[in-house]
Amino acid sequence: MKTVLITGASSGIGYALSKIYAKNSYNLILVARREEKLKNLKESLEKTYSVSAITEIMDLSKIENLKILSEKYKDIDILINNAGFGQYGEFHSYDLETDISMINLNILTPIILTKLFAVNMKNGSKIINIASTAGFQPVPLMATYSATKSFIVDFTLAIQREYSNINISLFCPGETQTEFQQVAKRPKSSILRGYIPTAEEVAQYFYNSEQANKSFVIYGFYNKFLIFISRFFNKRILAYFLSKNQRKVGN
Repeated sequence: MKTVLITGASSGIGYALSKIYAKNSYNLILVARREEKLKNLKESLEKTYSVSAITEIMDLSKIENLKILSEKYKDIDILINNAGFGQYGEFHSYDLETDISMINLNILTPIILTKLFAVNMKNGSKIINIASTAGFQPVPLMATYSATKSFIVDFTLAIQREYSNINISLFCPGETQTEFQQVAKRPKSSILRGYIPTAEEVAQYFYNSEQANKSFVIYGFYNKFLIFISRFFNKRILAYFLSKNQRKVGN
């Protein structure tokens, strides 16, 4: 049985991915800060699917914890860098510590885990970095978040060309029905779109893409279309229109 390590496994897409991989007979290493949620998830997966689920309760913004993970689990087959969070609001309206935490978790954590795990992974193993469609444009009122995801987009696409023994993939969800809006203090958008997919739908799409060895995946026609047309606009113009949209969402 293969083993997958998923960060940010206690909710959202990470939680949904955990259930899908367990259903498909993968052993799991589930990493997050919320002990009770991970404990319940572990018990549910082991009982329902007869797999092994190990939980690691830790703050992934601390480098020492990342080193512990990479030393402890050298033989995994798939690493999914999913942990991250965002913040909605004027840049000056929330404290500096939030920006620092966001940069640490959204950028430094996947970079460090990728570097530490890639050294020991077997041929054919996989690293999947989950970014966001927000990484393809500057997003006012979520400036730091979109910038961190832009970094992960460029970083992942770049290192894909550097590794021949392992597969490195970039998966980009758009707006999804998760706790993200609640944590980021951002209302769910109703502008220019109708149905917002569930975490389970997005996770299943990503799982299917991973099984097909796809290296660059954007969820949904709507997101693919927006990213495609954004290529034809100057980033300053994109920021202007996105600012209008974001403020409408907030109101």
